[in-house]
Amino acid sequence: MQPSQTYYDVLGVTRCADADLIEKAYRVTAKKYHPDRCSGARERRLFELATAAYETLGDVRLRRLYDRTLLSLDHPRRPRAGVDLCFVLTLRFDQAARGGVYPVRRMANIGPSVVEVLIPPAVEDGAMLYLPEMGLPSPNGGPPGQLVVLVAVEPDSRFRREGLDLYTDVNVPLETALNGGKVKVTTLEGQVEVTVPPGTNGGTRLCSRSLGLKTDQGRYGDLFAIVRLQLPREIREAAKEAASEGRTVSLNGLLDSNPQESETSDIYEGVKQELEAIGAEQEKRQAELDNWHVELVELYRQVEAMREELESGREISGLHPNG
Repeated sequence: MQPSQTYYDVLGVTRCADADLIEKAYRVTAKKYHPDRCSGARERRLFELATAAYETLGDVRLRRLYDRTLLSLDHPRRPRAGVDLCFVLTLRFDQAARGGVYPVRRMANIGPSVVEVLIPPAVEDGAMLYLPEMGLPSPNGGPPGQLVVLVAVEPDSRFRREGLDLYTDVNVPLETALNGGKVKVTTLEGQVEVTVPPGTNGGTRLCSRSLGLKTDQGRYGDLFAIVRLQLPREIREAAKEAASEGRTVSLNGLLDSNPQESETSDIYEGVKQELEAIGAEQEKRQAELDNWHVELVELYRQVEAMREELESGREISGLHPNG
């Protein structure tokens, strides 16, 4: 019982071979079967197979994916099965989200050079799809190998994925965060309006149900918009000016800068009131803590006095046992 050939077998190296050894093995094999030196169909096929092996094993990420494939294929098969072919299908993030039918190119002279592969919606990066008997034919009548499609999903700067849920950032003006309002959030299907509650903090997650990824089984993920507070231009410019001069700037100082535009002034006033309210609340809590501290000190003194009275009583009792 021999396992199916792998790309390592094609190049004549072991699975622990390093990158330099793989490159040297490929150069030797490619030179031996190069079409400029050999005109036979068998030699041309071996050259194409060696090239496909090097393109996969010579890339660190693709080799890691291919090794994962081999681990899942390490099981007994019939003698002398054909070589399993590995193809990396690169998809954009939105293509992987929607799924669909995509062409996959096989090697020449082994039947159809291009086959269509159905990619399920919400496919993950590194997913492996198996097409039985679409690899190379067996040299002695055994079963053909498989065509293993490794899905590589390109990242999208707009989205981050966790399972079927999507996360995206949304810039929210400071005034909208304070007073509430609507903002537009990007989804896979376009833009939608999302409500921002009054008093929203930066980092708040605004959830849009069922606007994440969806599978062909009818499961839906959610879309979470992460609030990124957008400071008014006057605050940004004042902060940049302070940084360029090597000095620090306080938010209270910015709020007291008397901006010219009335609308911006209202924003500053709102932020200032919020800060004053927070400061008053902190002072109130500090006063409560101070009161508790005084009470605890007094209670401690009472306990100490009681302990001294008890110890004094035991001493008297020892001097006058019949008293």
